[in-house]
Amino acid sequence: MASDLFIFIDGKGIGFPEPDFLPHSNVTAPYVMLGDEAYPLLPYLMKPYERNSLTDRRRNFNERLSRAKKNRGMCFWNFVF
Repeated sequence: MASDLFIFIDGKGIGFPEPDFLPHSNVTAPYVMLGDEAYPLLPYLMKPYERNSLTDRRRNFNERLSRAKKNRGMCFWNFVF
């Protein structure tokens, strides 16, 4: 069952900003949300690679994504408390 947030985003009730330049670079990247394995792969949602298909490069990506999610969680925790 889809969450209210997913229905809202997928129904275009919310718009993401246009891709922007990464700091100190001429590379553009889209704005995305971070999810876990349970979420579907969508243009606006980054999720880790499945564990059964990991190469060294994919494992590295999963580790960095996990760190980003932990940092996001700590920022929220500090903001609330």
